[in-house]
Parts: sequence; C-alpha cells; structure tokens
Amino acid sequence: MPTLIKFLTYSFMVLQTLQGRPYEVRNVQDAVTQYSLAKNGTVGILAHVEGTGSTFDELEINDVVTLYYGETSQKYKVTQIQRYLASNPYSIYSDFTNIETGEVTNSVDLGPIMYYGYNRLVMQTCYDGAKGRLFVIAYPYSSAKRMKGAR
Repeated sequence: MPTLIKFLTYSFMVLQTLQGRPYEVRNVQDAVTQYSLAKNGTVGILAHVEGTGSTFDELEINDVVTLYYGETSQKYKVTQIQRYLASNPYSIYSDFTNIETGEVTNSVDLGPIMYYGYNRLVMQTCYDGAKGRLFVIAYPYSSAKRMKGAR
C-alpha cells in the first residue's frame, strides 16, 4: 500500500479507508484516501475538493505522479483527464455525463469503469459544488505511452 503521493509541488500522506467504509473519503489535512475497492492493480486515490483534492485539477497530460511504498516508488504519467457531471449531485444513484464525449454512465457502472482497469492510477475529486467528478488517470511511467488510448 502506498504511504505517500507526490506530484507537481505537492506531497500528501496516503491513508486507508476505514474498515467497513470503503466509500468514505478521510478528511485529514495534507492527506488523501486510497480507495480500497480498486481492482486489477489499479490504485484509486480520493480527496475532497475542499482540501487536497483541489490540487488534482492542476495536473495536466504528461505530468508525473509518484507513489511511495516505504523504500520503493512507482512513477505514473498522466494520460487522461475526464470530467463527469452528475444529473443529481447528492444522490448515490445519479447518472453521470462525460463532459467531453456526452456519454451517460450510471453510478453503478462508473466505479468499475474507473477502478477495475489494469495497473493504473486513478485520482478522483469533486468539482463545481459536488456537481461534477474529476478523474485523473495515469499509467506506470514505462507503459504510459503504450496505454495512452486504453480505457
């Protein structure tokens, strides 16, 4: 499990979700939450936009994000930035519209689309008063070029 995440000029502790509460984002200053339900080598990082999540919006394509695992680290290269708008922002059953493509995805499918991919980093926060979801997707630095078009 990663213990630290660094990108741009930022460095944040990585906290784990609390047992039995996999969807809850920890509200700790200078920290992000690792999403425990991510699969297939995907690392999910969540943060509130009122806190550390506000920094996710500063990332751009080709930026590097590094996860630290004690003495080792893994670099990721940002390959995609996706924004979704919720039809009902305060409902867990909301549909989400991809701002770029117009594609509508229900809340049940959006999680697996983002967090069941293979060997990637997904950073998520809200935007526009919780109406939207921002996903920054990055692949291990060595394979980022090859995976650019992957979903």
